[in-house]
Amino acid sequence: MRKLKFLFAILIIGCLSCRKDKFDPGACPGDNCITVSGFVFDRLTREPLSSADIKITYEENCGFCGTGCPDRKFDLGSVSTDKSGYFKNDISSKEFQGITGSYSFNITFDNYIDEHVYVTNNNQKSLSIQSFLSPPAYLNLRINLSGTNNIEYFGLDLIPDSPSGNSVADYNSDVHGLFADTTIVFKVPAERIIYIGYLLKTSTAEKHVNESVTIERFKTKDFQINE
Repeated sequence: MRKLKFLFAILIIGCLSCRKDKFDPGACPGDNCITVSGFVFDRLTREPLSSADIKITYEENCGFCGTGCPDRKFDLGSVSTDKSGYFKNDISSKEFQGITGSYSFNITFDNYIDEHVYVTNNNQKSLSIQSFLSPPAYLNLRINLSGTNNIEYFGLDLIPDSPSGNSVADYNSDVHGLFADTTIVFKVPAERIIYIGYLLKTSTAEKHVNESVTIERFKTKDFQINE
């Protein structure tokens, strides 16, 4: 009987020892472990967005073009926000140790405008970000160029907030072909000034035009370009 009690005690100790070695999925104990965390909000209301998806990658910095550096990306997994818009996960840097680059957070939520957040690798042990996703609006853009002859090129960019900013959508006749009469629906950030800048080039002249619209969240607005 005493022998059985001794064996039973050994079995319990063994089970407890095994349990200590386990950790939650995504955990990475040791020097290679990096904790990433942050919040995701609605850009307009500042309300937290629950169940937003965050895909985390590590992207090598290849410097200037022509250096011969391979384009390497390391998939570090995905995580979702909780009810307070918060996320946290542990990742391992073992695969890309010694490789200069940046962490990339690709953040998506329903049909909101996706956002990419980049953080330079400074050998951090923890990273924290905040992301403000723009709810969408829709620009129903009618392009009518039937009144212009000898068109060589037509292109446009949709740029939030400033004509010199980054484009969120574009149209290029060299890529898509030239359609004298067409309608395109673009998804754009809601309740921000969207500048519609376009270039019309004919065999004799060039015309640059900037217009702007603002659209309520989840609404669609018609706009026409007539040349």
